[in-house]
Amino acid sequence: WSMVCVERIMAKFYEREEDVIAARANIIAYLANFLGWPVGECPYCFDQWHDSTKDPMEMLGALDPKTVDTLFEHLGTLEGVWPPPGESGVEEQQCMV
Repeated sequence: WSMVCVERIMAKFYEREEDVIAARANIIAYLANFLGWPVGECPYCFDQWHDSTKDPMEMLGALDPKTVDTLFEHLGTLEGVWPPPGESGVEEQQCMV
């Protein structure tokens, strides 16, 4: 199994456009390698991508305000496990939540 953190392909997590492009290219290359695909590049894959403007914590809290508290409580018990270590050099696998 593998995991890709959507937050790591969102432009708001980067200061420079070059970093956004590099992160997205890293994710495509990683997934292609993981899946055994022969091509690990897709220069136009994110041309139609739009970052969400929703605040995930606000969305979780809207369902049930206790949800966010419970989430952070559980995150505390996962120290050393979450975020997952990922592979060396694959920063995009390091999720916040």
